[in-house]
Amino acid sequence: MGGSNRLVYITIVLLLSSSISWFLVETAAEGDPPPVVLSYCFNTPFFEVTETENGVFTQVKLQGLPLTSEEGKPCLPVKPLRILLPFATDVEKISVAASNTRVLRLTHPVELGGKPYCLSKGFNGSQEKVVSFYDEHRLYPVGVYRNLGVQYWRGCPILHLNLYPVQYLGETQTVYCHKSFKVTVELKKTLANPLYRGNNLDKVMNMVENPWVLNLYPPSSNGSQRYEYVLITTEDLMNSSGEYTFNDLLSYRSSEGLNCTYKTVESIVEEFEGVDTQEKIRNFIKHAYLSWGTTWVLLGGDVEKVPIRMLADIDGLEKDETMVASDLYYQCLDGSYNYDGDRLWGEEFDGVNGGRIDIYAEVYVGRAPVDDEWDVSAFVEKTLVYENSKWGVDEYVSRYLAAGEKLWDGPGGYGAGYVERCIDYCSDYQQETYGVSSSQYSITCLFERDRGWSYLDVMDEINHGVGLINHVGHGTSRYAMKLSTYDILFLNNTNRYGLFYTQACHAGQLEKEDECLAERWVNARKKGGFAAVMNTGYGYGSTTSYDGADNRLAREFFDALYSPYEKLSRLGEANQDSKEDNYWRIDEPNMYHVCYDTLLFGDPYVKVKGAEDAAASFRWQPSYPVTGKTVSFVDESTGVLTYWEWSFGDGKKSHLRNPSHIYLHEGVYHVTLTVVDIYGFSSTITREVEVRNNWPPVAVAIPSYYHGVNLTVFFKGDESWDPDGVITKYHWNFDDGTTSTVPNPLHRFPCEGVYNVRFTVVDDDGYSTTVFCKIVLEHQLPPEIPVITSGSTLVPTGVLFTYESVTVDPENDDIQYRWDWGDGSQVEWSSWYASGEPCSVTHTWRSPGVYEVRVKARDMHHAESNWSQPIIVEVFDNQKPTVFFKKPIQGFYLLNNKVIPFFTTIVVGDVDVEVAAEDSSGIQRVVFHVNNEPAAEVLSEPYKWRWRKTVDDGLVNQYVLKAVVYDNAGNHATDEVTVWRLF
Repeated sequence: MGGSNRLVYITIVLLLSSSISWFLVETAAEGDPPPVVLSYCFNTPFFEVTETENGVFTQVKLQGLPLTSEEGKPCLPVKPLRILLPFATDVEKISVAASNTRVLRLTHPVELGGKPYCLSKGFNGSQEKVVSFYDEHRLYPVGVYRNLGVQYWRGCPILHLNLYPVQYLGETQTVYCHKSFKVTVELKKTLANPLYRGNNLDKVMNMVENPWVLNLYPPSSNGSQRYEYVLITTEDLMNSSGEYTFNDLLSYRSSEGLNCTYKTVESIVEEFEGVDTQEKIRNFIKHAYLSWGTTWVLLGGDVEKVPIRMLADIDGLEKDETMVASDLYYQCLDGSYNYDGDRLWGEEFDGVNGGRIDIYAEVYVGRAPVDDEWDVSAFVEKTLVYENSKWGVDEYVSRYLAAGEKLWDGPGGYGAGYVERCIDYCSDYQQETYGVSSSQYSITCLFERDRGWSYLDVMDEINHGVGLINHVGHGTSRYAMKLSTYDILFLNNTNRYGLFYTQACHAGQLEKEDECLAERWVNARKKGGFAAVMNTGYGYGSTTSYDGADNRLAREFFDALYSPYEKLSRLGEANQDSKEDNYWRIDEPNMYHVCYDTLLFGDPYVKVKGAEDAAASFRWQPSYPVTGKTVSFVDESTGVLTYWEWSFGDGKKSHLRNPSHIYLHEGVYHVTLTVVDIYGFSSTITREVEVRNNWPPVAVAIPSYYHGVNLTVFFKGDESWDPDGVITKYHWNFDDGTTSTVPNPLHRFPCEGVYNVRFTVVDDDGYSTTVFCKIVLEHQLPPEIPVITSGSTLVPTGVLFTYESVTVDPENDDIQYRWDWGDGSQVEWSSWYASGEPCSVTHTWRSPGVYEVRVKARDMHHAESNWSQPIIVEVFDNQKPTVFFKKPIQGFYLLNNKVIPFFTTIVVGDVDVEVAAEDSSGIQRVVFHVNNEPAAEVLSEPYKWRWRKTVDDGLVNQYVLKAVVYDNAGNHATDEVTVWRLF
């Protein structure tokens, strides 16, 4: 929580942290860990009378402390404490003494916490009053503190206590204000947490009440192998051959300085223990975290590829949802998440030794919900496009769309009220957060509270480019912000991809749909966005305020990004921080639910543009500066910057963002750029810029090396260039007594041998540069024709198969192989193999048919063999066809026209029922069903049928429309939609 006045009066005075450390160590050596003792002092609360639809109430406010908000119970100030326990200790006993108590009588009762409510349910707020759910004859809270248990962050035990400086007696409207608190935590020795690895503990220091305890923690003990970033995916997705692959993403991360690797699900299942695949994956992540120092994990696959863990819905209101899908299981690594060993994972006390379930993350996890190579290509491409976009250059990254629908009548009933509290600084409900800056971003608001809007307005905004979206409204697994999965296919926002954050119900329910809305958003090719934060379960608001459980996470998510006190600009860390910052209220309604079901669909390492730390960087033009001529310096720094200072290394300075400068003398100058962002943070970089009176030409001779038998060699020198002029002369000396002055000569050598060819270029100022080419001419035998030694000849489409070939080279040279799969796919030469070493490769056919597979080889001198004898591979189709409803879906249809979008489907009159279907073997037929009864069969596109009213239809009926699609290979697939029909 950024910006809150967290520091009350801690009466422990630390004169010398070393002396405190000595005392603790000496005492511990005697076998009696000393207690942790903290003292606090609070001012008198401030009382504010306010009127709501439920009556006139008193709001109790104290030094910026947040308020409790349990349904039907008094909203009172609370001081959340995070107390770091010494290394290898646990809690033996907690005692909290409150003193200097002042008793005050109020004129009106204390405001009660409101009723939470599901965002997708209709509700008339004016018809329901807040009901008291506490004993008004006893003090509330009953005690002056609440123990929320120990959470472990990377092996550091953090005790969570809530102090209650104010207690309330409802029957007399009396408050008991405690000024002084003394907290004593008695300790006992225990085994050290197995996940302690001892590095990057700065976060703990800034998190806890007693950071000096870190002085007692042992140093880091990481393994020698380091992989900060790990991709977990399947073999077929890792070996996909689309335009973009996971290798492109790993290469980009490596270019940022990360050590990256990947691990396949298949190898994890084989190598790691666990009761199921999910537990094996989690055990591998523990291994990577401890042995490799891993911090960032990308799950590269949909739930069919990288399975998700279903967790118990501890405190969700809706009875039809007892389990929610959650990747929190993969990033919070303490305990087994099933302490009692039953069939329910993630129960409240399934944590370490039967304690509370783990909510603090050791690693940051995101999911790329991809199914095939097209999904992989789209996900990677959009991620890289966003990563390479620049603040101040690419306008779309600074555009923010805030969208709020009408949820219900009465308090808490407009999405606008939730979304607005994620913009700029906000202290409503005593929760201090920093949101998206209105001075930094161009903000567009679509608020039904103020005016109507439709999905067309949303599509128009996205098509113009939006870097950030925050939405509160109705949703289903295929619908949110009035957009359906089908609508996303018609977006036109190529190269302008944004982050979509929504509190809508089930928009991220990836375990239910073949492709839920979140998946379509990140997997759609050339449209949609690069990431999403969406719910796998219901979203929850409040019927008395805009302090709903989901919005608490949303506010802390944006606070993590934009608070000057946090500055957590990476998606994975911000999403997790929103949960940890709300842990103090974990016992309030729906908080476990939202911590579980708020899922990141995207790469957790991505930095949100505009939230980046200031990082100075620059380049200059021309790349080869000349004395007396202008050099243009171009700022390429990240962050939202307000100040630039250049020092050109010759005593001159500038405060322009992109200045120009003229150097008068030759030399190597140290150019320094210092930038400052809107939060006052600075960054400095210094680079060497060499300036000359004249730069020599750059000679480029091709080939630089040639080994072959052909005595005639083509040379190419016209790619040579001069940084500050032009090439005027070319000269080749072929080392055989002959020369040439043309740029690209064709030369025949007199006989075999080794020739050191000398190539010289001269520029218009008379400067020259010379390079050499080594030409080895000798009789060279190619490798023998390779033989395909293994590989299936009857395979299904879409499945990865392995083929092997081998050959030898007469001179025992290393060998490369090139495969022809018969399907037109482009295959480059393989890596190098020793002569006689088998070459193993994989391939997937996408279309059924009969294919000839062959292979050839070449040696290190590029002497190629002939093609091998082909093998015949018959590929059959075992893939289900693709089918989804186009109409009617998620809208109100009147006489066959979609009048307005809606979260369900309502039809008045006759309507066309239409699906989209495709399959590599071709579609044979589509059969439409109404309530499981066949109604029509369509044999060709468009796959459409007019559903007409019959005399048996009533005034209002619910129907299930189902389309069964059969392909030419005998496979079939279905899709269905529930429709309300009115006549």
